[in-house]
Amino acid sequence: MGVIDERAISNLSLAAELTKNIEMKLSKGKEKREAIANITPKFMWILKDFALDLVDEYGRNITSSDYLEDCINPSKVTVREGPGESAYKIREAIVKLFRQRECMVFVRPVEDEMQLQNLNSLSLRDMRPEFRQQFEVFRNKIFLECPTKMMNNKPVNGRMMGYLLEQYIKAINEGAVPNISTAWENVLDSEVKRLYENAMKVYKDETDKLATLSELPIEQEELVKRLFRIRMKSENIMDNGSKFSDSESTGRLQRAYITKLSNLYKAKEEEIKSRNARLSQEYSNTSPFRQCHSKLQSAVATLEKKIMENKYNLDNTGEIKKDIDELIVEYEKEAKGPAKLQVLAKEMPKLVKKLLGSAARNNRERIDKFDSEYKLKLQEMETKTGLDKQELERLQDTEKATRDKVSSHNNP
Repeated sequence: MGVIDERAISNLSLAAELTKNIEMKLSKGKEKREAIANITPKFMWILKDFALDLVDEYGRNITSSDYLEDCINPSKVTVREGPGESAYKIREAIVKLFRQRECMVFVRPVEDEMQLQNLNSLSLRDMRPEFRQQFEVFRNKIFLECPTKMMNNKPVNGRMMGYLLEQYIKAINEGAVPNISTAWENVLDSEVKRLYENAMKVYKDETDKLATLSELPIEQEELVKRLFRIRMKSENIMDNGSKFSDSESTGRLQRAYITKLSNLYKAKEEEIKSRNARLSQEYSNTSPFRQCHSKLQSAVATLEKKIMENKYNLDNTGEIKKDIDELIVEYEKEAKGPAKLQVLAKEMPKLVKKLLGSAARNNRERIDKFDSEYKLKLQEMETKTGLDKQELERLQDTEKATRDKVSSHNNP
């Protein structure tokens, strides 16, 4: 199509009939055509093999888009009755329904007629430089300037657009009038449902992985943190649905799905916490836990040995506390799951009682030993004192006998 003429414009008569075959929910005082204009895409008319000079009626240079606007201007139609009525309505419909309009023109890609008949076999570099330049501009415009499709100020992706088309085609095939508003609400509902299903799948997959024997049992605090991260990952997916909740029905649907997810979170988290606690209890019967318990008993024996060796006693309980703290640290490295705290809580009172009892017993033994040694010392002292007394009496007797003998010798 090299020019815009009446025949070319009449081929767009479908646009004039568009408002008759589409329904929309309209706000008060708003016309149907105005509402439709808010969702129609940009109108671009491509003219190939364009050979006209782009000038107006006064010979001034104009752009290709200026050329388009001049051709579809309804005021250009002077006769609006009979055949002229159709030409006027088509132009009016195009102008009112498509607010963004643009025209691009292309020269013939090649001059040679033989090449023209075999364009499919030519590469772009074999074509005229002017055509290549126009093509590059067109390609950049398509890939860089085309805006995201919007509906009610909401972005429409390819999946949503496909669903919209399905809605329109279904209505047409069933002999009904396509309702854009209803179709859009169905698209939003479908999108929110898809987000819910994705959020639910992500949450179930992550929690099922966490609930495996290879992951559990773990510390209760760590379990709560992991469950929270999984929940946030799922909620973030569902939160993306808030940008689609521009209708009352979609908003209700989204709130219903959020409630279902919340119930899922609660039930699944309780299930995993219970499983973690059960596996932690079962872990107490496993070899690693028994080894840990054995190591705990070994540490206790070491402490008792230190007590028996008089390393500390009731006068030095700080040293006992230090050794107990070190024992707990070592135990926590070996044990797993929340059950280890229950086991420790059960064993620690026994351990402390045993250690303090040993310390007290050791103190009593020291006192008894000291008492025995003291009594023995006293006995030794008393014995020695008795021996000394006897020796003294003997000496005194000997001295007396000597004095008596001397006295008798001096007095015959």
